Amino acid sequence: MHILESWERSLATAAQSALLLVFVIVLSACAGTPRSKNRHDSSTASASAVAQYKLGLVYYQGSGVTKNYSRAIRLFQESAYQGYAPAEEELGLLYNNGEGVKQDYAKAAHWYRKAAIQGYAEAQDHLGALYTNGNGVKQDYATAIGWFRKSAAQGCAKALLDLGITYDNGYGVKQDYKRAAYWYKRAVDKGSVYAMTNLGDLYFHGNGVERNYARALELYREGAAAGDDFAMQALGLLYENGDGVTQSYVKALRWYRKAIATGNNLLAMNALGLMYEYGRGVPQDTDKAMALYKKAAALGSAAGYTNVGEMYANGHGVKKDPKAAMRWYEKSMHIGTDAVAYNNIGILYFYGLGVKKSQSTGARYFLKAAQMGYSGAQLRVGRLYLNGTGLPRDPRKAFVWIKKAAEQGNAYAENELGLMYKKGLGTSANRAQAIAWLKKAAAQGIKKARHSLDAIQQGGT
Repeated sequence: MHILESWERSLATAAQSALLLVFVIVLSACAGTPRSKNRHDSSTASASAVAQYKLGLVYYQGSGVTKNYSRAIRLFQESAYQGYAPAEEELGLLYNNGEGVKQDYAKAAHWYRKAAIQGYAEAQDHLGALYTNGNGVKQDYATAIGWFRKSAAQGCAKALLDLGITYDNGYGVKQDYKRAAYWYKRAVDKGSVYAMTNLGDLYFHGNGVERNYARALELYREGAAAGDDFAMQALGLLYENGDGVTQSYVKALRWYRKAIATGNNLLAMNALGLMYEYGRGVPQDTDKAMALYKKAAALGSAAGYTNVGEMYANGHGVKKDPKAAMRWYEKSMHIGTDAVAYNNIGILYFYGLGVKKSQSTGARYFLKAAQMGYSGAQLRVGRLYLNGTGLPRDPRKAFVWIKKAAEQGNAYAENELGLMYKKGLGTSANRAQAIAWLKKAAAQGIKKARHSLDAIQQGGT
């Protein structure tokens, strides 16, 4: 049996895209400008501190001289010891990124804090990022938000973006898409490229704003034009699935390839691999698919490991080998949180493929994947609770999980949820809800939903 069907893997890719479009906080200048042009009131700084800082930038960038990190760091330190905030921020960046020095988040936090206390907006934002990720300091979302707000109050586009990310993901606050949209919009007004992509995602899914495919497409295009590989990948996904645009595999391929060429985008690598594996818009080529998956895996993509495992599980381009599939899935679990890997290990255990059969063990993996938000696993868990297989029979829990999957647009879950409302299974019978969910499923091509809908509307059972 196939571990995961092609359509399901596309849904998983879309889910990964949604998650990664609100990616981990990155470090960049407040207004997207080179740091050599950052503004700071130097009227109270000594002339020597300012001169040392500027000369340090010359050596750091190699502007008219040979690039020399050691010389640049000494000059930044001399300036920073005199309390010049831009130099303190610069040292924070160097320690944060490990440029010319051994990476040391604690030292980065030390220098960011010195500049942040002086009101330097960029340092305030970067210090907030360290608190968000728990790098060099104890993770503390409340403190992070405090620094982001101080920076945002000065108009720092990066801080506005990070506040959007905070509410988008619910980092230390209740997840609030409306607030996320508010902060993303302010960041876009300041020219934040990443905010364009994240705001586009909210418009595409209708999270916190009225769903608007045209606006999402516009924002993704603006982000792509500014060089954001995540926006390019998002455009590829839109064209591949025909979401809000005329489906075009040719355009999807072009955008995925641009995303890979621009930023080695791991989502795009996996998506392009799927197109080669199943021959969507290109001649089927499992060798190219495998190469793309392995490249993504080598660069740290959990989904890349999962997709290689899928090829072994399904026997696509390689001899079917459930044990090899298990090894790749386990690698995926060790480096990331790819719900599909948990789901697929569940399938191996549930059906005894390459391992001793254990429905209860399989169910535990399905439940983990469902808790991580994967709709395919949520539907499976619902079915197990409904049938009492691998999990104790519990129609109410079945209803809860199937509803979660349906709310993510899983067509099969929409159909089953409609039937549960129709029969009053795990919930009170509700004819209106039954019709609504069956209509959703029928619109996605589920023929059984169409038949059930006709029966209900004709007064049958």
